[in-house]
This record gives sequence, structure tokens and C-alpha cells, in this order.
Amino acid sequence: MNSRINPYILKKESFFTDRFFQDYYAVKWETSESSIKVITYSFPSSELKTTTEGVSKEITRNFSDTEKSLINNSIKSWDDAIDKIQFRLINDNSEADLTFGLTVIDEKGGIEDTWSASVTSDLFNYAIIEIEAVDISSNSDLTQKTLNSIGNILGMGDIKSSESFESVMELPSLASYSDIVILGNYDVAMIKTLYKESSFLSKEINILNPILTQYDNSENISIMEITNGDSIGLVRIEFLPEFALNHVKQIKTLINNDFYDGLLFHRVIDGFMAQTGDPNGNGTGGSSLPDLDSEFSLITYERGTVGMARSSDPDSANSQFFITFGDYPSLDNQYTVFGKVISGMEFIDTLQRGEPPITPDSIRSMYMSEFNQLGTLNYSDNNDVVIATSGHTTYRGLGGDDTYFISHLLKEDMKISITDTDGFNTIQIPSNTFIDKAIFTKNAAQLTFENGREVTLNGANKFNYNLSGNITSNEPGVDLSFSDFASIFGVDDILDSSGVQNASIVDMYIV
Repeated sequence: MNSRINPYILKKESFFTDRFFQDYYAVKWETSESSIKVITYSFPSSELKTTTEGVSKEITRNFSDTEKSLINNSIKSWDDAIDKIQFRLINDNSEADLTFGLTVIDEKGGIEDTWSASVTSDLFNYAIIEIEAVDISSNSDLTQKTLNSIGNILGMGDIKSSESFESVMELPSLASYSDIVILGNYDVAMIKTLYKESSFLSKEINILNPILTQYDNSENISIMEITNGDSIGLVRIEFLPEFALNHVKQIKTLINNDFYDGLLFHRVIDGFMAQTGDPNGNGTGGSSLPDLDSEFSLITYERGTVGMARSSDPDSANSQFFITFGDYPSLDNQYTVFGKVISGMEFIDTLQRGEPPITPDSIRSMYMSEFNQLGTLNYSDNNDVVIATSGHTTYRGLGGDDTYFISHLLKEDMKISITDTDGFNTIQIPSNTFIDKAIFTKNAAQLTFENGREVTLNGANKFNYNLSGNITSNEPGVDLSFSDFASIFGVDDILDSSGVQNASIVDMYIV
């Protein structure tokens, strides 16, 4: 698989801070894992607040619209690099968290700009960026100055110019900037590392990539054995709790209490529907459970739709239901839909007609389907692609270079394990997979996705890890070693560790 990884993104904090000048202050804005820090900024029109109590500084002239646009672009480039911080422009406000002004600095010419900040306990309270108007030699020059100063007020330090990398924090800077600024790999990795933000995990879903979800509704599949003349027919009905939760709960309760066993199809109208669920057998009865409030939805009545029968009161459905023979849109939003026939409709088609039929057919038995997770699934000596969908408890690879695709396609609350020690094998986790928790040892890992989906990786140190890729749609993703994979969850030096290490960075989506 291809790798698109930022070469600096897994570096330790000291990799960056050791390159800063000695006047690096190690001060940052206060952020948290659960919320975004909003930094307001403004271009005051008359004076700048300073860090000296009650003292302000006069502005020599206002920024032009073009100059403001260039500064906004510089801010956006830093804003785009980090999720934990968001900049917000407010108009002509000297009390903003960050203020910009054209002031007198030294009147010597050159490329002078300066920044200052109010600080408490290594955290910024507010900051100021000043630029001397006569020192603005070009748009590129202004952009370079503001990029560097914004980096300073975010807590970055200045760096001696180097040929081994490029950074907006280098002094002197030889880079030239256009109207659109995109920070390079070094600066993106630097700010994310100093603010302890993962480049692979986010609180937000990546809307540019598909959101995979499983659709295993097996716990909502009912099997209805019905008489069909002299024969027996099996009708499978899929319940739809997302549209009629209370109706599905009540129907399932009645099924599990054997309520429907032996009940007649007491009303079967050709071209319309077949109705059942009345213990009296004539449409007047119901269960001892309470009547249900309607749960109308946008689901239309098509062939095989299962709806609740009721009286003239929309909130009188109880136990009786009907199945439509064909499309019947006049029922839409009038009778609650709680299911669809997914197989066996041919047996409904041939039920005895009548109100009631002379020799009515009946429900011989009605019960819920059970999901059975099978044991070990062994793969071949070829290069297999294994898409885990909870059908088995253990996925075991043999020879070949195999890819194991683990995601929300797993059924909720299911547990699987993966074992494969032969070949070059990859664990692939697509974008928008939510990591609820993770634990690591030097040769194993356990990942828990959203809603209790748990994957245990045996011999985890032998696998390659591909994040945000999708082999089913040819998305390349990013390849990581086991050690690097553990590090993005806050577990460092896993190969040299002993015992179990709990991830400290979780409750996020793979991006």
C-alpha cells in the first residue's frame, strides 16, 4: 500500500523544541480534548492594548483591505493545521485575544515586526502583533512576518535557517509566499505535536470519505410459519425499529410470548392486504398490552409492507397487523409501518381470501431469528482480503500477504480476533471508524470501536497498519508500523514495554 504520511508527524516534542532559539518560552493557549479553543482576533483602528497594565499603543495607520486579507490567509493556514484551535475575526475590538496593528517599533527600516503576550502559568491570556508600516516591502514580506508572529503567539519558537527542512519559523526566512498560504509538513507536524493533537484521530467525521456502517438487522428478523392450504410456508419479516421503535418492541414481546401462534388470517382482501393478529379471529380483539401511539413515517406502502391495523383512532394499534399485496400509497402516513417482508411473499399471495375466509389460513408459529456467530474462519495461502463482518469469532490467515479490513461493518457488541503470522499482513482501518478505547502489549492489541465492536489482534507486532485507507474503493491510506500505530494513541515505546498499556488518546474517529 502507498504511504502519504507526513515524515515529521510522529516525531517527539523535543525534535522541534530543540531547534528553537533560547528565547523559546514554552507558552501555549489552554486547550482540551473535549472542546475547541476559540481565539478571537481583530484589527483595532486607533490603538493596541499592551501587556503593561492600563497602557495602550497608538496605531500609525490602519491596515488596507489587501493587507488584512493577507493576514487572514496567514491565520487560516495555522487554523487549518490544528483542530483544537479556531480563530474568529471580530471587528475593531482592542479586547480580542489577538490584535494586529501597524505601529512605531524602531523606525530603523528593515523587516522589523514584534509580538508580545500576557501570560499566566505558561498559558496565554492575550497577545499582540505589531508591524512597522515602513518595513512592509511586499505582500510576500507581510505574509512571512505574520506567519512567523502567529506561530510565536501559538507557542512556537523561532528556528535558525536550515537546509534540511522548511518552516515559517525560520529566521531569516528565504521563502516567498503567494496570496494563498499552505503550511508545510514540518510546521503542521510541529503545532500538532506541541498541542498533543493526533494527525490520525479527530473528534469530527471526515466528510470527504464515506461513513461505513453495518446493516446487520438479524435481531429484528421474524420468521412466520403459515398454513398455505395443505402446505406450510415460511415468511421472513424484517422489523424497522428506527422508524417504529415502540411498535417493534411490542410485536417482539408478543412473539416471544407465543401470542401469534395459531391466530388466523381473518381478513384477506384480494389486491389489497392480508390481516392477522386477532385472538378473537374477527377483527375485534387484541392483546393485554396497551394500545400504541402512532409512529407514522415517510416509508411508503409497497408490496410486502407490514403495517399496524387500528380502529378510527390513530393511536389504537395493539397486536393486529397486515401485509400489502401491492403498492397502496393511500395508506401512507395513515397506518404505522413497522416491517417489510423480505422472503416468502409468494405464500402471502396464496392465502385464502375473505372477510373472514371460509377456510382461513393461520400462523402456525412466529418467532425471532437468532444471530449465530460461527467459530474460526481459515483463509488460503493466497493474498486474501478479509472484510470482518462478525460472521466468525476468529479470522485466521495462512500464507500470502493478507489485508484485514476492520470497521463499523462489524455487528454491534460483537467480539472478533485476528491471527496471522505468515507473510506481510496489513490491518486496515478506514476513515470515520470511531475508536472508543485501545489497549496494547508488545505483541498484541485490542481495539474497541463504537457500540462495543471489539477486535483483538494476536501477534500485533507482526502486522502493518494502514489508516484511512479502503481496499474496497482503492483508497491508499497511510502505512504505519505497530510501534507508530500505538504511538498515535499515546502509547510510546510499546516494543520495549512490559504488561498492558492503556491508550490515553481515544474517543475519536480515524481521519
